[in-house]
Amino acid sequence: MSTVRDLLARKAEIEKEIERLRMQERDGVIAEIRGKMADYGIAIDDLGGASLSRDGRRPRRTVPVKYFNPTTGEKWTGRGRTPAWIRDAEDRNVFLV
Repeated sequence: MSTVRDLLARKAEIEKEIERLRMQERDGVIAEIRGKMADYGIAIDDLGGASLSRDGRRPRRTVPVKYFNPTTGEKWTGRGRTPAWIRDAEDRNVFLV
């Protein structure tokens, strides 16, 4: 009967073998994908998905302005800290865009 230690050792060996085979087959798979893309005229941009910024995160979407102060020209999206001009207002709906 196998022990937990024996099974974990076999698991580690199998995972190493999987990674070795994956890396061995990787170049061939990439070449095959590039060939198919060339055959069908598919560019990287056609694949979609959000591009990543330099730090590896997806770029943030800009939030549309929800409130506008006609007196000062200040804008607020409704997110984050509430500005004093809207916090002190009796009715926020007056400032809705």
